Amino acid sequence: MLSQLLGTFSARNWPAKLAEPYAPLQTAVAYSSPKRYHVGKRANLAPGHLPVTLENEQDTSLTRSVACGGVVRKARDAAQQVRNARRIEHAMDPTQLVVAYCERLDGAFWAEPANAVSNLAFFMTTGGIFWVLLRKRRLDLPVIGLSTLVAVIGVSSFLFHTLATPLTSALDILSIAIFILAVFFFAILRLFKVGLTGATLVTVGFLGLSWLLSLLLGPILGVSAMYIGPLLSLFAIALSIAPNNRKIALGFFMTGLMFALSVTFLTMDQQFCDLFPIGTHFMWHVLNAVVAYMLLRLVIYAKQKHQPAPTHPA
Repeated sequence: MLSQLLGTFSARNWPAKLAEPYAPLQTAVAYSSPKRYHVGKRANLAPGHLPVTLENEQDTSLTRSVACGGVVRKARDAAQQVRNARRIEHAMDPTQLVVAYCERLDGAFWAEPANAVSNLAFFMTTGGIFWVLLRKRRLDLPVIGLSTLVAVIGVSSFLFHTLATPLTSALDILSIAIFILAVFFFAILRLFKVGLTGATLVTVGFLGLSWLLSLLLGPILGVSAMYIGPLLSLFAIALSIAPNNRKIALGFFMTGLMFALSVTFLTMDQQFCDLFPIGTHFMWHVLNAVVAYMLLRLVIYAKQKHQPAPTHPA
């Protein structure tokens, strides 16, 4: 679809192109960045020109360039329009290549080495929690399940950053969402003693609030908006539990700070591609693994804290 909209777009004929029905989309593609815009392989063009490259390598005429001049004013908004249009197009074809981060410049399996390899941090978290449980000689089935979910996140994220299809992207997001809801549920259940029904209702409310925040903040933060709800929940739990247990409250507060830093790296990735071509998304993986470890340690500690003291026969 985009190939039909682009057409030949040069510095000499671009004013005439603006009169065409799809001129806004053409302008968004051509003027998406004062420095560069790439989806797929990057085009090497002379200074003062903008590369516009699509994944469809069967038609090399899709690569266009235009003189920058002084006409680019809303490059970031225009680029977002293009990304939204491409997401719709990708959703229609599960085999399409998803290019969402600085590191990927083509469709190769190892096009995102840092983003792919950094998923090892999730397996380290799983192994670390299993070691804690073995050392304490405790059979904590919920924590074992949550730790396994962390490993599933690592697998899903690795597949996304190597295969880069809409299906692997959905698996990546789904695995993270399931873990967030599950760990929130068990944290509420163990910390506040509200029972299964109460913890379920609070979790449903948390899901609804997170969804609402993602809708409100999506135009500003993009994909990072879906994590604002979980971020705020960490600080909310810290404040709620502080009067009764300052140690756990401090743990949730520090976890919230760590997750805030992680979300910052997620948001920064597309903003500094020219300065840091490898991007910052790999730090999102590393810090999220740390956040998951901290959360699971807090869930383990919450169970120990609220267990009744063993009774000894007289």
